[in-house]
Amino acid sequence: MEQGLKRFVGKAVLITGAGSGIGRGIALRLAHEGADIAVSDLVAEKVQETVQMVEACGQKALALPADVGNLQEMEQAVHKAIEAFGKINILVNNAGVTRDALIEACARPRRRPGSRRRD
Repeated sequence: MEQGLKRFVGKAVLITGAGSGIGRGIALRLAHEGADIAVSDLVAEKVQETVQMVEACGQKALALPADVGNLQEMEQAVHKAIEAFGKINILVNNAGVTRDALIEACARPRRRPGSRRRD
């Protein structure tokens, strides 16, 4: 990563779904650019891994294991992040919730056989 970019110095960021994948990548990029990161994810072990990576970038990190589908847990996570950092400047709502894990079913609308397209 580029050393010269420090666009987020002094900013506090709460990222949901930051235990892995895109959320972790966002956390690390923003940490490299000077942000302190509140790491939220459903899996506590993954949260800790991301926290350690953010701290290795020289930034403050806060572990917030929580389920985005549980309002009370997320309210507590927000309060803890504000307590730790004094503010939240940026929220990255990266976590997704799907009931049946069939997200690919939403990819394109299906037409009944023999139906005409009406554009």
